[in-house]
Amino acid sequence: MSTPKSRRFRFLSSGPGLLFLPALAFLLVTYVLPILGLLMKSFGNEGWTLQHYADVMSDTLLWGVFVSTFVLALEVTIICAVIAYPLAYAVLRMSARTQKLVLLLMLMPLWTSVLVRAYSWIVLLGRQGIVNNALLGIGIVPEPLQILYGRFAVALGLVHLLIPFVFFPLFAVMRRFDGRLLAAAGSLGANPVVAFLLVFLPLTLPGLFSGSLIVFLHGIGYFVTPAILGGLKEVTYVMLIEEQVNNLFNWEHAAVMAVILLVATLIIVLVCARSLGLIEGGKNSSPKPARAFVLLLRAVGIVQARLGARPSRMGKHSVMHFTGVASDLMGKTFAVLTLLFLLTPIFILLPLSFSASPFLRFPPSDWSLRWYETYLSRPDWTGPTFTSLQVACVSALLVTTLGLAAAVGVTRSPSRLAQFALALMLSPAMIPTLIIAVALYFQMSAIGLAGSKAGLVIAHLVIGLPIVVLILIGGLRNADQRPEMAARSLGASPTRAFMKTTFVMIRPSIIAAGLFAFLASFDDVTVALFISGTSAVTLPVKMWESVRLELDPTLAAVSSVLVLLSIALLSMSELAKRLGRKADSSQG
Repeated sequence: MSTPKSRRFRFLSSGPGLLFLPALAFLLVTYVLPILGLLMKSFGNEGWTLQHYADVMSDTLLWGVFVSTFVLALEVTIICAVIAYPLAYAVLRMSARTQKLVLLLMLMPLWTSVLVRAYSWIVLLGRQGIVNNALLGIGIVPEPLQILYGRFAVALGLVHLLIPFVFFPLFAVMRRFDGRLLAAAGSLGANPVVAFLLVFLPLTLPGLFSGSLIVFLHGIGYFVTPAILGGLKEVTYVMLIEEQVNNLFNWEHAAVMAVILLVATLIIVLVCARSLGLIEGGKNSSPKPARAFVLLLRAVGIVQARLGARPSRMGKHSVMHFTGVASDLMGKTFAVLTLLFLLTPIFILLPLSFSASPFLRFPPSDWSLRWYETYLSRPDWTGPTFTSLQVACVSALLVTTLGLAAAVGVTRSPSRLAQFALALMLSPAMIPTLIIAVALYFQMSAIGLAGSKAGLVIAHLVIGLPIVVLILIGGLRNADQRPEMAARSLGASPTRAFMKTTFVMIRPSIIAAGLFAFLASFDDVTVALFISGTSAVTLPVKMWESVRLELDPTLAAVSSVLVLLSIALLSMSELAKRLGRKADSSQG
């Protein structure tokens, strides 16, 4: 029979498991209810009707755009997968020092504003852009090519955005691959090529599929890049939704279109999750990993017998010994070319920002700081900048605090409610941001928060929470909990034991999560376009208006400032990780 004292300690031990409740309650109010409100609005404001659904369903032009958007997303996904797989494999074969450098460079695009990267492609692909000027100068073409404002430009911009989303999940799976499996395949007669095709490739496909799913969902729901690079020739489905809300003010049709996109997205996620084994489909729905590997080894033997090859001696069983020097050189060359593709559009804006010309010309004929002076002296630029800084700082502080409590609660609670809370917290990352923006816009317009900084902060908490929770859960799962348990056994309270031990160990993860949350808020365009209104205009919204209406060279200066800010934040994140590792080694 348990005593009151033992029951009290049992309650204290289970207390951290309840820390996800604030985040769960917040999302139910600011995320679930707006989505439900969006669904209700699709049936009409005054009495329920299916007329709006009938109007949308009968619009053949709209369905043509819907199918075209999905095909575009599929094309982008295939291209990203084809590039990311050999890239991840090439990076895997590099030395540890080179790997760290490449991974750091691969992170750079993720820390750079989507709007800045779209603007850089205008500079590169425009009729007076760098690519056309180079082709004209060499004499390959007699007149400028029409590269911009079409499907090719949109696909190129999306591929540039989304390659890292496939690369990192894929590289993580490859790095965890057990090289002894290759030795087992070699003992059965597999040469390196057969071992790669029948052992390494199948066992790394989950990383490829999960990353490709993320890319496909982003390809469907991205708004900024297609709207800037596609022009009037390449219209996507989310662009039509934005048109219905902000220009035509047909909220019911916009709600119906958003609901259709939401349902299609959820179906894709559920089907892919079932296929990847993330959702159990029954006791015998998928083979166990050991059985799957046995089947693979049998397949190796069958293929090897058909080819009539002799058993090979692979020597060392590391992935590093698959192929020879020529393959390594090809892999490094491919990695360098991919990095140039990812980084050149980002850094090309830096020299342009120092041009004295009123037009965008590369290389600049004269150098000047005039565009930086214009940026810092005009209130229509500085005002939105301060608004973005204020909203981003408040959002980052609040979402990091909320996300830390939620991550601790989820990792330390075995209840199903914690798993439900985790799924709910991560779901905004799987839903097109435009749907969240439209739902929040309808909800905040009803309660008077649209066009306010408070409304922007709430919206950015919703879109920033998945990033923070993922980073902090990773930090908590990698942290050693034995020091905290020892502190508890010596009489420290749960809160004091956590703050003195585990909190110190995960501090680099907390800093990284806060910086990511700050950047997600500061660079947000889609949500701010709906929520900011005219009284809380942010810097990305001001840049959006400038890109759409005029190509003011001041944009190059502003974009360069944002690129430097991204570099500074990324450097701070890496510095925090290094200091954390040094602290851990000194304690050890």
